[in-house]
Amino acid sequence: MPTIKQLPAATSVNATDVLPISQGGSTKALTVAQLLSSTQAALSLASGKLLGRASSTAGGPEVLGVGPGLQVDAGMVLATGADHASLRLVPGLGSGDEVIVNSNGAPGRMAATALRGLFSAGPGVTILDGAISASATGSYALPVATTSTLGGVKVDGRTIVVDGAGVLSAQVTGFSLPAVFGNSAASFPITSVGASFTLQNGPFAATDLPGTPDSYEGIRSVLVMQPGSSIGQAAALGGYALNRAAFVSTATANAGVALYGESVADIDGARSWGMALNVHDGHSTGTGTGRLVANKIDVGVNHPQTQALGLSLNAAFSVRPASADAYVVTTSGDVTDPAAAQWCTGLAVRNGAAVTALRVGTVAGAGLRGSMPVVLEAVGTDGVEHQVKIEADSAASLLVTSAGLTLQSNVGQPFASFGPTTGLTLPAAAATGVSASQSLVLVGRDASNSANRFSLSVDSGGKAQTRATGYSWQTSAGQEVLGLGSAGLRLPPASDASGSDSVVFTMTGRTPGGLPASAAIKADANGNAVVSGADVLFQITGAVRVNGTALLGASALPGAGGLLATTGTAGSAQAATLAQFETMLTAWLQSKPTAPAAAPGWWNNAGLPTYS
Repeated sequence: MPTIKQLPAATSVNATDVLPISQGGSTKALTVAQLLSSTQAALSLASGKLLGRASSTAGGPEVLGVGPGLQVDAGMVLATGADHASLRLVPGLGSGDEVIVNSNGAPGRMAATALRGLFSAGPGVTILDGAISASATGSYALPVATTSTLGGVKVDGRTIVVDGAGVLSAQVTGFSLPAVFGNSAASFPITSVGASFTLQNGPFAATDLPGTPDSYEGIRSVLVMQPGSSIGQAAALGGYALNRAAFVSTATANAGVALYGESVADIDGARSWGMALNVHDGHSTGTGTGRLVANKIDVGVNHPQTQALGLSLNAAFSVRPASADAYVVTTSGDVTDPAAAQWCTGLAVRNGAAVTALRVGTVAGAGLRGSMPVVLEAVGTDGVEHQVKIEADSAASLLVTSAGLTLQSNVGQPFASFGPTTGLTLPAAAATGVSASQSLVLVGRDASNSANRFSLSVDSGGKAQTRATGYSWQTSAGQEVLGLGSAGLRLPPASDASGSDSVVFTMTGRTPGGLPASAAIKADANGNAVVSGADVLFQITGAVRVNGTALLGASALPGAGGLLATTGTAGSAQAATLAQFETMLTAWLQSKPTAPAAAPGWWNNAGLPTYS
């Protein structure tokens, strides 16, 4: 018998599990629940609580809270001194008052009068009965303040002034900017409020600025990075905002903005730009190798629940403007010249940069509605600009509105086109030379998951070519009316009812007088061929294999006068040999008249056995 240590370890313990115990000298079974019923449950305390007993009587432990002036930190109860805020506020120290001090890390009491021992009288100063006074003897020279010496300073009375109450104030009445890039300096009045300041330029006219520059900046910052600079990023103007206020509502926004500007076109004919950034590769000589010019916006995300917007253009309109393009890609070059300087790509989404490269929402409105259209513009031979619209309707179907649609390969060779009058057109498979057309291929899948294809094409001579395992013509309800396969042409029953004839196969010709003449053939419910027409005519061409089954049915043709005679027993499936049949057929055909008789019968129609 294995020992307890040799038994496999239990992966989990349940209340119903059974343990062996010795009770009164006998081995008995005990469940885990019975074993633990007499033991105390595991203690569970919330963070910041203590274990004790607040009741006046004896009993089990109770959860105690931590009051003012105490806190639990790193497993220890610490005094914070916050309870001192509830102590009585005394107006001053008396000779009999005491103070609590920290003496070598331990609290202690000290008489308030003992604090005087911390002070000693210096030259020209006396301390007597708690009074500090300066004697008439001795003098003190206030040193001049420097970066390392604490001393006195003087006010100039112009930029810094002191009032009658001894309050210092800065007098900032103007700020002179140096001349930059040939523009003359201008004076700006500056006002300050708290930690911010406002720079207000006056109502300047063109004549107010010497030299009437082409552009003017209220604030100008100039930065020049010299060759060999080790600065990672140098900014002529920087703005930083640290937002620690949680979002409350759209009314207050609670948004931190590093750089904000507002430009208003306040009268008719005015033009305003909210932001105008100009970056270029300079006018110095060189090929441009290694130069990069760009307007860049970096968006950093370090948390998965953060919502990020790379660039948000909000239409804060009260009315719809006559013209409003949210995003415009344009050029200063000649748009009619293909060789003019222009962007290589108007909008580029790099590999793997986005889950969805482009997303277009619905049109304005409520209820069922489709997407906003994507409009492509083109100029045709008529010199008129035409538009192609691509959109989705409310059923999520793709709509393309255009004069036509052409699908072509990546080398520019068309392989399908759609037009309003021609429908679907498949061009030649080869761009030049003799070639069949492209193939229209329809693919189905059978019960064994095998793909079956039907292809339709036109050869170089204009003949239709189809390839399929078979053909089936059906009604709109799915009922087959004609089939064609390896077994030949198939006409199904005209209905699903019992005793139904097959669908009629009708052929129409035209008489010498120009009138249509039709003949029809079908199979009756018993499988007999039924032929109808104005003058029924049968012809047999080529080699015929004769056996014990009539070729066209017993009721379709009369006996051929020995043509179906066999060398075996009458009615058996054993037929004459092919040579015997050919001899019999030739002799039989030569015995027939060469023109149809007045009565029905067989005749020799230029070497063809014909019945009429």
